[in-house]
Order: sequence, then structure tokens, then C-alpha cells
Amino acid sequence: IVNTAAFDERNLAKAGYESNPLDDDSLIGYRVIQAPMDELTKEAVKDTGVSGRNVLRSKNFFALGLMAWLFHRPTEPTIEWVEKKFAKKPEVAEANKAAFQAG
Repeated sequence: IVNTAAFDERNLAKAGYESNPLDDDSLIGYRVIQAPMDELTKEAVKDTGVSGRNVLRSKNFFALGLMAWLFHRPTEPTIEWVEKKFAKKPEVAEANKAAFQAG
């Protein structure tokens, strides 16, 4: 699973790639699921009260939601954990739950 937003020229250069592996068929032997995670996370959390840099902090929960969907895993334990973990920061809990469920 790859965040297509992370495959920009700057990040590819940092990783030592001369070309984008998503475009050059070098990953032909793999099942690659591409998702614009930055964009989808921003959309998922837009009504939760988080803003600025904090919006993309929920991106890992979006990816976790994708994995739960891909492997048919139950979502309730993660939702319960998020509610407990971020009980003192309800806007962060809501953002993380929204991103997870969107994934």
C-alpha cells in the first residue's frame, strides 16, 4: 500500500530513485495498492475540528483502516482504543476515527 502523495520528485531523490517505481514497471511483480492518502485523509477529517499540520497526523489511521478492510479485520477494537487513548483530546480522537473509517 503506497501513499501516492509521497512519491514526489523530492522524496524519490531522497530515497535514491532515478525514476518513480509506480510508473516504471519496476514493481510489476508486486500487488501495489495506490491511494492518495494525504488527500483522502484531509477529506475524512475536515469536519472534526483539527486543522493545519494536525490534519495529516491521522494519515496512519487511514492506512490502518485500509489494512483492516483489506484483511477483513474487525474495526471495533481499534475504535475503542482510539477513544480511550485520546479521551483528553476529543478532536484528535474524532479525526483518527474518521480517518480510520475512511480507510
